[in-house]
This record gives sequence, structure tokens and C-alpha cells, in this order.
Amino acid sequence: MNRENNDSTQLNILLRDGIAKYLNKTGWTLRMLSEKSGVPYETIKKLANAKIPSPLLTNVLKISAAFKITPDALLGFDSGNIFSIENLSRHSQKFLVSVIQLEKACQKLNSSASEAYFVPLLNPAGSVYDGMIYGAFMLSAIDVSKYADHIKNNIVCAFKINSDSFMPFMQSGDILLLASGKVPYGKICVIIHNGRIYFRKYSNCGEMKYKPLTPTSNKLSLSSHSNVITLGYVAEIIKGQKED
Repeated sequence: MNRENNDSTQLNILLRDGIAKYLNKTGWTLRMLSEKSGVPYETIKKLANAKIPSPLLTNVLKISAAFKITPDALLGFDSGNIFSIENLSRHSQKFLVSVIQLEKACQKLNSSASEAYFVPLLNPAGSVYDGMIYGAFMLSAIDVSKYADHIKNNIVCAFKINSDSFMPFMQSGDILLLASGKVPYGKICVIIHNGRIYFRKYSNCGEMKYKPLTPTSNKLSLSSHSNVITLGYVAEIIKGQKED
């Protein structure tokens, strides 16, 4: 199988290498890692030898928590490796399932000893703007416990704006915290329709509508609301997160 063309295989290899790297740093054995992470020993052995084609994000989080590092550090993202889900139009369902798995794992980890509260940070490849089709997404983690303690249990993921064109509500560097559940009237929600991602204001006056944020936003014609996948609605905006 060609590693370059298979995301699962790539993740598999990155996890194997990360486990080896941090076992060497800590001096732990696989048995010790199993005990500290709560991941079964037989599963740890398979992960350490890249024998599981599609590792669960739950296990990635448990292992990184045991090493007291972030998931992206374990997978080597901080050294230039990027695990992206390419072509959103063909993989939007796969992408959403991954985000949901990660969020559930974060909730479980948060209920343990750590005071940190990590959620997936979605960092799009390209400018974030209404109606744009993205070629890839980078998935990392962000600790939001100090920003939104009152809503953190409902946060599904976070979105980082990397374009100055997203006006008038957000600017480049802002991080949007997306909450789950029923979208309140008038809230900005992030939706996927036919592989295209949109930021829209939600209204429900007899019928569901997704209104443009500005008069210049691309028009959205929905043939069926069953084709709309809601990532979440913007519950809070973290300001002043521009890169140095």
C-alpha cells in the first residue's frame, strides 16, 4: 500500500514513530505505557508496530495524555508533518466522524485528573470565507478551559480564521468555539452542503433558513435540508490570537 496516498497508513506510521520517540524519552516499557494510558497492552503493542491500519483517535488522546503532551506533538505535527483530510467534497462525512470521535475522547479525558480541556482545532488550508471549497484540513488541539468554562462541555471543536476577508464579525487570528445542540435563532453556524462549507446566520420562522452574513456573501440554494450537516454554532469568539 502506498503510504503517500493513504491517510490511515500515514497516521499509523506517525503514531508508531511517536510512541517510539516518547518511550525513549521517558524510559517506559510498552507495559508501563499501557498502565499509564489505560489502553490495553495488546492494543499498545499493535500500535507500537503499526499493525492497526486506522488507529482510534481515542487511543491517540489517551497515549498523548499519558506522556503529558498534545496529540499533535505525539504525531509529529510540530516537526512539519501534516495529516490532512483532502478534498472535503468526497470526505466530509469521514471528517465529521473523526471530529466527533475526538470530541468524545476529549470529554473522557477532561473528566479525569487533568484540568486542561482540549478540543479539535480546525485550521483550514486556504482562506476561511463563506462558500469556499477547501482542499484540506489540518487537525490539531487547543486547550479552551481558560476561555469558556461556562460552555466548554458543549464545545464540539474550534475554527481558526486565517483570512482578513471574513468581515464584519471576525478577523484573521480569531478562534471560533463551535457548540453542539440546537442552533439558537440568529446565531452564526458552520454548515456543510454538497461538500462546500458555509458560515451562515440561522433563522427558524416557520421554515429553516441560513442567511448570508453580509450582502456580498455567496448565495446558498438548498434543495433539501437533509443534505445540510451542521458542525456547530459559534458560541464564543476568542480574540487576539494572531500569529507572531
